[in-house]
Amino acid sequence: MTPDQTTSSSAAEGQFTTDKSAELARRIGDQAQRLFEEVCKVIVGKHEKIRLIIAALITEGAHVLMEDMPGLGKSVLSNTLAQATGCDFRRIQFTPDLLPADINGTYIYDQK
Repeated sequence: MTPDQTTSSSAAEGQFTTDKSAELARRIGDQAQRLFEEVCKVIVGKHEKIRLIIAALITEGAHVLMEDMPGLGKSVLSNTLAQATGCDFRRIQFTPDLLPADINGTYIYDQK
C-alpha cells in the first residue's frame, strides 16, 4: 500500500465521520426546534429563555436555575418542558433557611 492510498482511505473515513456528525447535529437541531415550537404554544414572550433552557437540556448536565419575579410563569414553563419531553415535574418552594439536606435527606451513622 502506498502512502497515497493510506491518505485517501483516511480521508474517506474522515468524510464518513463528518457526514455522520452533520446528520446527528441536524437531527438534534430539528428535535430542538420541534420542542421549542411545542413549548411556545403554551408559553408566550419568553423565546430567549426557552432557547437557553433547551440548549441546557441538550448539553451534558442540564441543570437550570430559573430566577424571576413571582407569578411570571417559571413553574408553567418547567411543567410544559417536562410534558413536552416526557419527563416528570415536581416543584420545591424554597425559603431562605432551606438547606440541600432538607431536600436530599441525610445519613445517620448508627454505631451499634
